[in-house]
Amino acid sequence: MIHSFSCENFYSFKDRMDLSFVADDNAPDKTTYIKDATDTRISLLESVIGPNASGKTNLLKVLPVIKWLLTDSWNENPTSEIPIKPFMTTSENDLTKLGVVFSLGEVIFEYDVHLTAKKIHYERLVERSITSKRRTAKTLFERSGTKDDVSYKISLANFDAPPGFETLIRDNATAISTALRLNHKLSREIAAYWQTIDFNVKESGYIGDQVFGSHEALYGAVSYFHLNKDLKEKADEILQKFDLGLSNFNIEESENHQLQVSVVHKFGNKQLPLQLDYESSGTRKLYGLLKIILLALAKGSMAIIDEFDASLHPDMIQELVSMFGDSDLNSKNAQLLFSTHNHRILAQLDKYQIVITEKEDDGQTAIWRLDEVSGVRAGENYYTKYLAGAYGGVPDIG
Repeated sequence: MIHSFSCENFYSFKDRMDLSFVADDNAPDKTTYIKDATDTRISLLESVIGPNASGKTNLLKVLPVIKWLLTDSWNENPTSEIPIKPFMTTSENDLTKLGVVFSLGEVIFEYDVHLTAKKIHYERLVERSITSKRRTAKTLFERSGTKDDVSYKISLANFDAPPGFETLIRDNATAISTALRLNHKLSREIAAYWQTIDFNVKESGYIGDQVFGSHEALYGAVSYFHLNKDLKEKADEILQKFDLGLSNFNIEESENHQLQVSVVHKFGNKQLPLQLDYESSGTRKLYGLLKIILLALAKGSMAIIDEFDASLHPDMIQELVSMFGDSDLNSKNAQLLFSTHNHRILAQLDKYQIVITEKEDDGQTAIWRLDEVSGVRAGENYYTKYLAGAYGGVPDIG
Protein backbone atom coordinates (compact mmCIF):
# COMPACT_ATOMS: atom_id res chain seq x y z
CA MET A 1 0.00 0.00 0.00
CA ILE A 2 1.07 3.57 -0.57
CA HIS A 3 1.60 5.44 2.72
CA SER A 4 2.88 8.75 1.34
CA PHE A 5 4.88 10.35 -1.45
CA SER A 6 6.84 13.54 -1.95
CA CYS A 7 8.46 15.67 -4.61
CA GLU A 8 10.65 18.76 -4.91
CA ASN A 9 11.65 20.78 -7.98
CA PHE A 10 9.16 18.76 -10.03
CA TYR A 11 7.05 20.56 -12.64
CA SER A 12 5.02 23.19 -10.70
CA PHE A 13 6.40 22.07 -7.33
CA LYS A 14 9.45 24.13 -6.38
CA ASP A 15 9.64 23.42 -2.65
CA ARG A 16 9.17 20.00 -1.13
CA MET A 17 5.59 18.78 -0.88
CA ASP A 18 4.29 15.66 0.87
CA LEU A 19 0.98 13.87 0.33
CA SER A 20 0.07 11.30 2.97
CA PHE A 21 -2.55 8.56 3.05
CA VAL A 22 -1.83 7.96 6.73
CA ALA A 23 -4.61 8.93 9.14
CA ASP A 24 -4.53 9.10 12.92
CA ASP A 25 -7.03 7.62 15.36
CA ASN A 26 -9.19 10.74 15.11
CA ALA A 27 -10.27 9.78 11.60
CA PRO A 28 -13.79 8.30 11.48
CA ASP A 29 -14.34 4.58 11.92
CA LYS A 30 -15.27 3.92 8.29
CA THR A 31 -14.53 1.26 5.71
CA THR A 32 -12.44 3.74 3.71
CA TYR A 33 -9.77 3.53 6.44
CA ILE A 34 -7.92 0.30 7.21
CA LYS A 35 -4.95 -0.84 9.24
CA ASP A 36 -2.44 -2.59 7.03
CA ALA A 37 -0.12 -5.41 8.11
CA THR A 38 2.33 -2.85 9.52
CA ASP A 39 -0.38 -1.60 11.92
CA THR A 40 -0.53 1.75 10.09
CA ARG A 41 -3.93 3.37 9.59
CA ILE A 42 -4.28 4.14 5.88
CA SER A 43 -6.96 5.91 3.87
CA LEU A 44 -8.11 4.05 0.79
CA LEU A 45 -9.19 7.33 -0.83
CA GLU A 46 -7.49 10.65 -1.51
CA SER A 47 -9.09 13.37 -3.62
CA VAL A 48 -7.32 16.40 -5.09
CA ILE A 49 -9.31 19.58 -5.77
CA GLY A 50 -8.40 23.11 -6.76
CA PRO A 51 -8.60 25.65 -9.59
CA ASN A 52 -7.54 24.94 -13.15
CA ALA A 53 -3.75 25.16 -13.64
CA SER A 54 -3.14 24.89 -9.89
CA GLY A 55 -1.01 21.73 -10.18
CA LYS A 56 -3.45 18.87 -9.65
CA THR A 57 -2.21 16.92 -12.66
CA ASN A 58 1.43 17.53 -11.70
CA LEU A 59 0.71 16.11 -8.24
CA LEU A 60 -0.77 12.97 -9.78
CA LYS A 61 2.31 12.54 -12.01
CA VAL A 62 4.62 11.71 -9.11
CA LEU A 63 3.66 8.07 -8.59
CA PRO A 64 3.53 7.21 -12.33
CA VAL A 65 7.05 8.63 -12.72
CA ILE A 66 8.26 6.62 -9.71
CA LYS A 67 6.61 3.52 -11.18
CA TRP A 68 8.47 4.06 -14.46
CA LEU A 69 11.76 4.57 -12.64
CA LEU A 70 11.35 1.39 -10.58
CA THR A 71 10.03 -0.93 -13.28
CA ASP A 72 10.96 0.33 -16.74
CA SER A 73 13.86 2.78 -16.66
CA TRP A 74 16.41 0.08 -17.54
CA ASN A 75 14.47 -0.68 -20.75
CA GLU A 76 15.23 2.75 -22.18
CA ASN A 77 18.08 3.52 -24.53
CA PRO A 78 21.22 4.21 -22.43
CA THR A 79 21.38 7.71 -23.92
CA SER A 80 17.69 8.56 -23.39
CA GLU A 81 16.71 11.33 -21.02
CA ILE A 82 14.64 10.64 -17.93
CA PRO A 83 11.10 11.98 -18.52
CA ILE A 84 10.92 14.71 -15.86
CA LYS A 85 11.02 18.49 -15.83
CA PRO A 86 12.21 20.76 -13.00
CA PHE A 87 10.36 23.83 -11.77
CA MET A 88 10.32 26.49 -14.47
CA THR A 89 12.67 28.97 -12.74
CA THR A 90 15.32 26.44 -11.73
CA SER A 91 18.27 25.21 -13.77
CA GLU A 92 18.08 21.92 -15.62
CA ASN A 93 21.04 20.85 -13.47
CA ASP A 94 19.17 21.38 -10.20
CA LEU A 95 18.10 18.08 -8.70
CA THR A 96 14.52 16.85 -8.73
CA LYS A 97 13.80 14.86 -5.58
CA LEU A 98 11.13 12.16 -5.42
CA GLY A 99 10.21 9.87 -2.55
CA VAL A 100 7.61 7.28 -1.63
CA VAL A 101 6.76 5.20 1.42
CA PHE A 102 4.91 1.95 0.67
CA SER A 103 4.30 -1.37 2.36
CA LEU A 104 4.41 -4.96 1.15
CA GLY A 105 3.01 -7.25 3.81
CA GLU A 106 4.62 -6.41 7.15
CA VAL A 107 7.49 -4.48 5.62
CA ILE A 108 7.53 -0.73 4.96
CA PHE A 109 9.89 0.55 2.27
CA GLU A 110 11.12 4.10 1.96
CA TYR A 111 12.48 4.92 -1.48
CA ASP A 112 14.20 8.21 -2.39
CA VAL A 113 15.74 9.28 -5.68
CA HIS A 114 17.43 12.56 -6.68
CA LEU A 115 17.90 13.12 -10.38
CA THR A 116 18.00 15.34 -13.43
CA ALA A 117 16.80 14.48 -16.91
CA LYS A 118 20.39 13.38 -17.65
CA LYS A 119 21.17 11.06 -14.74
CA ILE A 120 20.32 9.71 -11.31
CA HIS A 121 22.51 11.36 -8.68
CA TYR A 122 21.25 9.67 -5.53
CA GLU A 123 19.10 6.66 -4.73
CA ARG A 124 18.29 4.85 -1.49
CA LEU A 125 15.97 2.07 -0.33
CA VAL A 126 15.28 1.61 3.38
CA GLU A 127 13.37 -1.33 4.85
CA ARG A 128 11.34 -0.94 8.05
CA SER A 129 9.81 -4.09 9.48
CA ILE A 130 7.88 -5.20 12.56
CA THR A 131 9.11 -8.16 14.59
CA SER A 132 7.23 -8.99 17.80
CA LYS A 133 5.75 -5.46 17.71
CA ARG A 134 9.24 -3.99 17.41
CA ARG A 135 10.16 -1.81 14.45
CA THR A 136 13.57 -2.25 12.87
CA ALA A 137 15.15 -0.33 10.01
CA LYS A 138 18.04 -1.00 7.64
CA THR A 139 19.31 0.59 4.46
CA LEU A 140 19.13 -2.01 1.67
CA PHE A 141 21.14 0.01 -0.82
CA GLU A 142 22.42 3.53 -1.29
CA ARG A 143 23.82 4.97 -4.48
CA SER A 144 25.37 8.42 -4.64
CA GLY A 145 27.49 10.64 -6.83
CA THR A 146 28.02 14.28 -7.75
CA LYS A 147 26.96 16.36 -10.73
CA ASP A 148 30.55 16.46 -11.99
CA ASP A 149 31.47 12.87 -11.27
CA VAL A 150 30.29 10.17 -13.68
CA SER A 151 31.18 7.38 -11.23
CA TYR A 152 28.90 6.25 -8.44
CA LYS A 153 29.48 5.08 -4.89
CA ILE A 154 27.21 2.13 -4.23
CA SER A 155 26.55 0.49 -0.88
CA LEU A 156 24.86 -2.89 -1.31
CA ALA A 157 25.46 -4.50 2.08
CA ASN A 158 21.82 -5.55 2.60
CA PHE A 159 20.61 -5.81 -0.99
CA ASP A 160 21.91 -9.29 -1.91
CA ALA A 161 22.79 -7.92 -5.34
CA PRO A 162 22.99 -10.52 -8.13
CA PRO A 163 26.28 -11.14 -9.96
CA GLY A 164 26.99 -8.54 -12.61
CA PHE A 165 24.71 -5.95 -11.04
CA GLU A 166 27.29 -3.17 -10.64
CA THR A 167 28.48 -3.51 -14.21
CA LEU A 168 24.95 -3.11 -15.57
CA ILE A 169 23.81 -0.09 -13.57
CA ARG A 170 23.87 3.14 -15.55
CA ASP A 171 23.08 6.85 -15.33
CA ASN A 172 19.45 6.78 -16.44
CA ALA A 173 18.22 3.58 -14.75
CA THR A 174 17.40 2.83 -11.14
CA ALA A 175 18.99 0.08 -9.10
CA ILE A 176 15.69 -1.80 -8.72
CA SER A 177 14.91 -1.67 -12.44
CA THR A 178 18.44 -2.93 -13.16
CA ALA A 179 18.32 -5.74 -10.58
CA LEU A 180 14.91 -6.76 -11.90
CA ARG A 181 16.55 -7.71 -15.20
CA LEU A 182 18.83 -10.07 -13.26
CA ASN A 183 15.85 -11.79 -11.59
CA HIS A 184 16.63 -10.28 -8.18
CA LYS A 185 14.01 -11.58 -5.71
CA LEU A 186 13.25 -8.38 -3.78
CA SER A 187 13.24 -6.28 -6.94
CA ARG A 188 10.74 -8.71 -8.48
CA GLU A 189 8.47 -8.38 -5.44
CA ILE A 190 8.63 -4.59 -5.48
CA ALA A 191 8.08 -4.41 -9.24
CA ALA A 192 5.16 -6.86 -9.06
CA TYR A 193 3.29 -4.41 -6.82
CA TRP A 194 4.16 -1.28 -8.80
CA GLN A 195 3.30 -2.88 -12.14
CA THR A 196 -0.34 -3.24 -11.01
CA ILE A 197 -0.68 0.51 -10.38
CA ASP A 198 -2.59 1.99 -13.32
CA PHE A 199 -3.40 5.59 -14.22
CA ASN A 200 -4.60 8.01 -16.90
CA VAL A 201 -1.81 10.53 -16.37
CA LYS A 202 1.89 10.34 -17.16
CA GLU A 203 4.89 12.66 -17.25
CA SER A 204 3.44 14.62 -20.19
CA GLY A 205 0.20 15.31 -18.32
CA TYR A 206 -3.41 14.16 -18.50
CA ILE A 207 -3.89 11.51 -21.18
CA GLY A 208 -7.49 10.59 -20.47
CA ASP A 209 -8.89 11.83 -23.77
CA GLN A 210 -6.12 10.08 -25.67
CA VAL A 211 -6.43 6.88 -23.65
CA PHE A 212 -10.19 6.63 -23.82
CA GLY A 213 -10.70 8.30 -27.17
CA SER A 214 -8.14 6.66 -29.42
CA HIS A 215 -8.95 3.38 -31.13
CA GLU A 216 -5.62 1.78 -30.17
CA ALA A 217 -5.72 2.61 -26.47
CA LEU A 218 -9.41 1.85 -26.09
CA TYR A 219 -8.90 -1.58 -27.57
CA GLY A 220 -6.06 -2.08 -25.09
CA ALA A 221 -8.71 -2.00 -22.36
CA VAL A 222 -10.87 -4.32 -24.48
CA SER A 223 -7.97 -6.78 -24.85
CA TYR A 224 -7.46 -6.73 -21.10
CA PHE A 225 -11.10 -7.59 -20.45
CA HIS A 226 -10.97 -10.27 -23.15
CA LEU A 227 -8.14 -11.99 -21.25
CA ASN A 228 -9.74 -11.44 -17.83
CA LYS A 229 -13.29 -12.71 -18.16
CA ASP A 230 -14.11 -12.34 -14.45
CA LEU A 231 -13.31 -8.62 -14.56
CA LYS A 232 -15.36 -8.22 -17.75
CA GLU A 233 -18.35 -9.72 -15.96
CA LYS A 234 -17.94 -7.17 -13.18
CA ALA A 235 -17.69 -4.37 -15.75
CA ASP A 236 -20.93 -5.54 -17.34
CA GLU A 237 -22.63 -5.62 -13.92
CA ILE A 238 -21.58 -2.03 -13.25
CA LEU A 239 -22.78 -0.88 -16.67
CA GLN A 240 -26.20 -2.41 -15.99
CA LYS A 241 -26.32 -0.82 -12.53
CA PHE A 242 -25.67 2.63 -14.00
CA ASP A 243 -28.80 2.26 -16.15
CA LEU A 244 -27.24 3.70 -19.29
CA GLY A 245 -29.43 1.57 -21.52
CA LEU A 246 -26.49 -0.81 -21.95
CA SER A 247 -26.48 -4.47 -21.03
CA ASN A 248 -22.91 -5.52 -21.81
CA PHE A 249 -19.93 -5.36 -24.16
CA ASN A 250 -19.64 -8.16 -26.69
CA ILE A 251 -16.03 -9.09 -27.46
CA GLU A 252 -15.45 -11.60 -30.26
CA GLU A 253 -12.18 -12.74 -31.79
CA SER A 254 -12.06 -13.12 -35.56
CA GLU A 255 -10.17 -15.82 -37.45
CA ASN A 256 -7.19 -13.47 -37.84
CA HIS A 257 -7.26 -12.85 -34.05
CA GLN A 258 -8.65 -9.31 -34.31
CA LEU A 259 -11.05 -8.32 -31.54
CA GLN A 260 -14.48 -7.17 -32.65
CA VAL A 261 -16.26 -5.14 -29.98
CA SER A 262 -19.83 -3.95 -29.79
CA VAL A 263 -21.92 -2.40 -27.05
CA VAL A 264 -25.30 -4.03 -26.55
CA HIS A 265 -28.08 -1.46 -26.12
CA LYS A 266 -31.47 -2.29 -24.61
CA PHE A 267 -34.58 -0.94 -26.36
CA GLY A 268 -37.57 -2.43 -24.57
CA ASN A 269 -37.38 -6.15 -25.21
CA LYS A 270 -34.84 -5.70 -27.97
CA GLN A 271 -31.08 -5.72 -27.67
CA LEU A 272 -29.10 -4.11 -30.47
CA PRO A 273 -25.30 -3.97 -30.78
CA LEU A 274 -23.42 -0.79 -31.69
CA GLN A 275 -19.73 -0.72 -32.59
CA LEU A 276 -17.66 0.64 -29.70
CA ASP A 277 -15.98 3.32 -31.81
CA TYR A 278 -19.38 4.98 -32.34
CA GLU A 279 -20.24 5.19 -28.66
CA SER A 280 -20.26 8.49 -26.76
CA SER A 281 -17.07 9.81 -25.22
CA GLY A 282 -18.60 9.20 -21.78
CA THR A 283 -19.26 5.52 -22.51
CA ARG A 284 -15.77 5.03 -23.93
CA LYS A 285 -14.21 6.78 -20.96
CA LEU A 286 -16.27 4.72 -18.52
CA TYR A 287 -15.03 1.51 -20.14
CA GLY A 288 -11.42 2.63 -19.84
CA LEU A 289 -11.92 3.75 -16.24
CA LEU A 290 -13.48 0.43 -15.30
CA LYS A 291 -10.33 -1.32 -16.48
CA ILE A 292 -8.17 0.86 -14.20
CA ILE A 293 -10.54 0.58 -11.23
CA LEU A 294 -11.29 -3.13 -11.47
CA LEU A 295 -7.59 -3.96 -11.90
CA ALA A 296 -6.81 -2.06 -8.70
CA LEU A 297 -9.65 -3.78 -6.82
CA ALA A 298 -8.57 -7.22 -8.08
CA LYS A 299 -4.88 -6.73 -7.26
CA GLY A 300 -5.14 -4.61 -4.11
CA SER A 301 -3.09 -1.86 -5.75
CA MET A 302 -3.81 1.79 -6.60
CA ALA A 303 -5.80 3.54 -9.31
CA ILE A 304 -4.67 7.09 -10.16
CA ILE A 305 -7.28 9.05 -12.12
CA ASP A 306 -6.90 12.64 -13.24
CA GLU A 307 -10.02 14.67 -14.13
CA PHE A 308 -12.25 11.88 -12.88
CA ASP A 309 -15.37 13.87 -13.70
CA ALA A 310 -14.57 14.54 -17.37
CA SER A 311 -17.45 13.26 -19.55
CA LEU A 312 -19.11 11.44 -16.65
CA HIS A 313 -22.24 12.26 -14.65
CA PRO A 314 -21.56 13.33 -11.02
CA ASP A 315 -23.69 10.47 -9.65
CA MET A 316 -21.55 8.01 -11.58
CA ILE A 317 -18.37 9.44 -10.03
CA GLN A 318 -19.78 9.07 -6.54
CA GLU A 319 -20.73 5.45 -7.24
CA LEU A 320 -17.27 4.58 -8.62
CA VAL A 321 -15.56 6.19 -5.62
CA SER A 322 -17.84 4.32 -3.21
CA MET A 323 -16.59 1.01 -4.61
CA PHE A 324 -13.32 1.52 -2.71
CA GLY A 325 -15.22 1.67 0.58
CA ASP A 326 -17.19 -1.50 -0.17
CA SER A 327 -15.61 -4.27 1.90
CA ASP A 328 -16.84 -6.96 -0.49
CA LEU A 329 -15.73 -5.24 -3.71
CA ASN A 330 -12.49 -4.01 -2.13
CA SER A 331 -11.49 -7.00 -0.03
CA LYS A 332 -7.80 -6.46 -0.92
CA ASN A 333 -7.71 -2.81 0.23
CA ALA A 334 -7.05 -1.11 -3.11
CA GLN A 335 -6.51 2.66 -3.04
CA LEU A 336 -7.80 5.47 -5.24
CA LEU A 337 -6.06 8.80 -5.83
CA PHE A 338 -8.00 11.17 -8.06
CA SER A 339 -8.51 14.78 -9.05
CA THR A 340 -11.89 16.28 -9.82
CA HIS A 341 -13.92 19.44 -10.30
CA ASN A 342 -17.04 17.59 -9.15
CA HIS A 343 -17.08 19.07 -5.67
CA ARG A 344 -20.21 17.15 -4.73
CA ILE A 345 -17.86 14.27 -4.01
CA LEU A 346 -16.66 16.13 -0.90
CA ALA A 347 -19.91 15.19 0.80
CA GLN A 348 -18.84 11.53 0.97
CA LEU A 349 -15.22 12.16 2.03
CA ASP A 350 -13.51 13.13 5.28
CA LYS A 351 -11.04 15.90 5.95
CA TYR A 352 -8.20 13.34 5.88
CA GLN A 353 -9.19 12.45 2.30
CA ILE A 354 -9.32 15.92 0.74
CA VAL A 355 -6.19 17.58 -0.65
CA ILE A 356 -6.37 21.15 -1.94
CA THR A 357 -4.01 22.69 -4.51
CA GLU A 358 -3.41 26.35 -5.16
CA LYS A 359 -1.02 28.28 -7.44
CA GLU A 360 1.08 30.83 -5.57
CA ASP A 361 2.27 34.20 -6.94
CA ASP A 362 5.65 32.82 -8.05
CA GLY A 363 3.95 30.04 -10.05
CA GLN A 364 4.64 27.16 -7.70
CA THR A 365 1.96 24.84 -6.38
CA ALA A 366 1.05 24.69 -2.70
CA ILE A 367 -0.94 21.76 -1.30
CA TRP A 368 -2.53 20.97 2.03
CA ARG A 369 -4.73 18.21 3.36
CA LEU A 370 -7.91 19.51 4.92
CA ASP A 371 -7.11 18.12 8.37
CA GLU A 372 -4.08 20.47 8.38
CA VAL A 373 -6.36 23.53 8.22
CA SER A 374 -6.95 25.03 11.64
CA GLY A 375 -10.52 24.91 12.86
CA VAL A 376 -11.85 22.35 10.38
CA ARG A 377 -14.14 20.00 12.29
CA ALA A 378 -14.92 16.40 11.48
CA GLY A 379 -18.26 15.98 9.78
CA GLU A 380 -18.81 19.59 8.71
CA ASN A 381 -20.22 20.34 5.27
CA TYR A 382 -16.97 20.35 3.29
CA TYR A 383 -18.79 20.88 0.00
CA THR A 384 -20.50 24.15 0.88
CA LYS A 385 -17.59 25.50 2.93
CA TYR A 386 -15.11 24.80 0.13
CA LEU A 387 -17.31 26.59 -2.40
CA ALA A 388 -17.57 29.51 0.04
CA GLY A 389 -13.76 29.76 0.07
CA ALA A 390 -13.32 28.69 3.69
CA TYR A 391 -10.46 26.31 2.86
CA GLY A 392 -8.79 28.14 -0.04
CA GLY A 393 -8.11 26.53 -3.40
CA VAL A 394 -11.03 28.14 -5.26
CA PRO A 395 -10.56 30.12 -8.49
CA ASP A 396 -10.45 33.90 -8.24
CA ILE A 397 -12.62 35.01 -11.16
CA GLY A 398 -13.39 38.48 -9.85
